[in-house]
Amino acid sequence: MTDDGRGIVQQGTLITCAGSIRAGVLHTHTLIASLLQSACLVGHCTSAVFLLHNPDIQQFVLSVLDENARLSARVVSLDSSSIAYRAFSTKTVQVSNEVPRTDSSVKVPRNLAAVPVSDGFTVWGVLELFDSKNEATSFSKEDLDAVLYLAEEAAASLSVNAQSGAMDFFPLVAEDAVTLDLVSVINSLSQTQSPVLLLGEEGSGRCAFARYLCAQSGSVHPFIHLECKKGLESLPFDTCSKKQSGFLFFDEVSYLTQEMQEALLTFMSHSVNQWRVLASSSVDLEEAVSKGSFLPQLYHRLSVLPVNVPPLRQ
Repeated sequence: MTDDGRGIVQQGTLITCAGSIRAGVLHTHTLIASLLQSACLVGHCTSAVFLLHNPDIQQFVLSVLDENARLSARVVSLDSSSIAYRAFSTKTVQVSNEVPRTDSSVKVPRNLAAVPVSDGFTVWGVLELFDSKNEATSFSKEDLDAVLYLAEEAAASLSVNAQSGAMDFFPLVAEDAVTLDLVSVINSLSQTQSPVLLLGEEGSGRCAFARYLCAQSGSVHPFIHLECKKGLESLPFDTCSKKQSGFLFFDEVSYLTQEMQEALLTFMSHSVNQWRVLASSSVDLEEAVSKGSFLPQLYHRLSVLPVNVPPLRQ
């Protein structure tokens, strides 16, 4: 086949792959699987992994697709000297054909590339491409440009999913008994309409569990994340009145002003309101109530279903 012929085939493959990735809008698990399959196809590589950045725990979740098209994941930390970390921090494609062997300091040639998954604003993670044929030649520019295009398509869909609250790919890996029990509890709570209060220290993944609860509710709802600790100028109740239902997540709810606490209490008291309120706190709210900095009526409303989120070190 001529170079022009190969280019036409590659272009057709790229269009097909981009379509499968766009189909993952509102279904993040499917989106990531499509991205991994497509990257291997257009990048002509042996395997690919997606390092999804989780801002809630400031770590990465390594997503791997096995031969049966099943997606598995685990939390990993990136070495600052790795090309994946460089791709993430610089938002540029990084390539290397020398990686250290695990059993010695000797370096052997192998194709390795890291492609940032970014929509121009948010860097969602890094797509790593591998070629284990031990050939010294690097990935072609055409292949990397094709993978970068798919990564941008995936990033755009991930941004839509995050804004809509449809992050159905759970970014915390449940392997230990404590986390598995917690996931089971969240699954049960997702089928109720009562407020949920997520308690735990900062960095424990409370926001991730809130998004997971929203995703497990069974249908697509708006998910509005309010970072109370940063200070809120207003509450989005006017926006809520234009939508039939959704989720309001008050992250670090103890930082709401007294006036906003009263407004939230009034909002939750409306029987016709179909918005579900979720909240998190790293502060002891009972103590805040006793000190007079948090409304007791609001605390009782929010703490109908309290959930303790353990720190990651456990």
